[in-house]
Amino acid sequence: MRETFLYAVPHSLLSRAEIGRRVSVPFRNRKVIGYILEKRQGDHQEELKEIIEVLDEEPLFPEGLVPFFQWMSEYYLYPIGRFIQSALPGGLNARPFKTGQITEKGLKALQRLPAQSREARRLLWTKNNPGKRLPSPIDLAHTLQKKGWLIIESRTDKSGVGPLIRKFVRVKKGSDFESVLQEAKGSIKAKNESAFLQAVFNSEGVLLKELSARFSNGAYLVNKWTKRGVLEKYEAPVVRNLAGEVMFPSPVPNQLYDQQKAVLEIIQHRLKKRSFSTYLLHGVTGSGKTEVYYGAIEEAIGQGRQALLLVPEIALAVYMEGLFRSRLGNRVAIYHSGLSAGERYDQWVRTVRGEVDLVIGARSALFSPLPNLGLIIVDEEHDFSYKQEEGPRYQGRDAAVVRGKLQKALVILGSGTPSVQSFQHTATGRYQLLSMPERIERRPLPEVQIVDMKKMSKDETGNGIISPILMAAMEESLTDGKQVILFLNRRGFNRVYLCRSCGQPIRCSNCDVALIYHLREDRLACHYCGFHSEPENRCSTCGHKGMKAYGFGTERVEQELREVFPDRRIARMDRDSTRRKGQSFLILKRFSEHEIDIMV
Repeated sequence: MRETFLYAVPHSLLSRAEIGRRVSVPFRNRKVIGYILEKRQGDHQEELKEIIEVLDEEPLFPEGLVPFFQWMSEYYLYPIGRFIQSALPGGLNARPFKTGQITEKGLKALQRLPAQSREARRLLWTKNNPGKRLPSPIDLAHTLQKKGWLIIESRTDKSGVGPLIRKFVRVKKGSDFESVLQEAKGSIKAKNESAFLQAVFNSEGVLLKELSARFSNGAYLVNKWTKRGVLEKYEAPVVRNLAGEVMFPSPVPNQLYDQQKAVLEIIQHRLKKRSFSTYLLHGVTGSGKTEVYYGAIEEAIGQGRQALLLVPEIALAVYMEGLFRSRLGNRVAIYHSGLSAGERYDQWVRTVRGEVDLVIGARSALFSPLPNLGLIIVDEEHDFSYKQEEGPRYQGRDAAVVRGKLQKALVILGSGTPSVQSFQHTATGRYQLLSMPERIERRPLPEVQIVDMKKMSKDETGNGIISPILMAAMEESLTDGKQVILFLNRRGFNRVYLCRSCGQPIRCSNCDVALIYHLREDRLACHYCGFHSEPENRCSTCGHKGMKAYGFGTERVEQELREVFPDRRIARMDRDSTRRKGQSFLILKRFSEHEIDIMV
């Protein structure tokens, strides 16, 4: 639904019906979940339906974020309710589904229908699975309903994420450590019992799991002193532990370089005005933009406001989070699709409660519920990753500028190669251009050499992957004790499986794109939809036997390097090797600690 609707709030729910909370409301002949976007006082001439239930104990987003949701909905032609649903952590969204109930008429039909017929199987499943989601195809259920054999009902799946609850142990009120020791002098038998009691008395509450890990007889001691009325167990929510370790401490530099100072002074002066403006920070690679970002964020936080830092990649978000948290402490949140549903929930709740000064994340962090936003930074603003191509389609960079305007925040778009659109906006006066044309310490740009391997003979190129020039450069760097990074924008082992007779590749049955061969899993996979199949030796188009693999990806490059440099430590970092949580961070950390010689 694209419109918004008015509902009356019953007197019993007045105190809880706040903007940003979800509510259950009647809509036609069913119940649906909605969001409170506005509250109006006074009587209405028309009869309004009443809200049934308020689902949240606290708002999921601040009132100041509502105009931004409304603008996104209108500009990108997407229903506002679904836009908010896509912005919230996935586990918070109650999802509707269809369930079925077999009728008396249906039971009679089940007895006379052939047991293996589609209708009989569906009726039997519905009878044995009351209240469960109807399997596909749903059209069959509608057909059975028309015959009077089935009743279809709409329900809402309320299962989702929430706070992580853990058991704690604490001292009961009125208990004193010295008095307890004195009274129980004869009953303290375990050698570590006094140390155990001291640990609990010195804390306001300690995790039961932590006590069990610290003291081998922790569970026994907890139960013993709980029965004596000295200790008590209780449950409380905890924030899920993120990987967010600091890769390597990054101290604040003693002083900035002249171009950094000049740019930062302009930004700080503008921040003090507390008004909207957009700067395009054009700084070459290595010019020190990150330190300018830090100075701007520190100024915004010093003014009692909050900051949002958007980066194009999850791996970069992890790095940035470690860097800024080492300087700003734990009032930093990270938000991206690589986190679990529970972790995203925790970070979202921390943010909406005002426990966070800085949010760092990829495109989805744009909707972070920061109630007092004063600064938005879009790093690498030219990157295509800011454009969402599915669900609600939007351009994150442009939307960030609009959010800054609505919340009177300063927006900084940073890039070494600005997009044409942003650069044009500086020419027309919509944005202001800030330039940092020199690298720190006037370091020269790296030498770039283009090698055309088509002009080389097969004897020179060998396997056709690594040129002699690149091989010599790698050997020189490794001999000097340096590290090597090889970039390749193709993952997998072979890029395509071709028929040598008709030239047709093996294609994905869903996307009609060529499947990529992955050696580790020994399978062909589609990088768009995830479809995979076993390698085939017969062409499905012409029936000819003898398919051949062509091209190479990161997996094959890694294998070739291990053969050429058997004594070197080699690692591969791509979507396939970093599927497990925290894996990308561990690889980067190992590389930063010189535990990896070559990284692909």
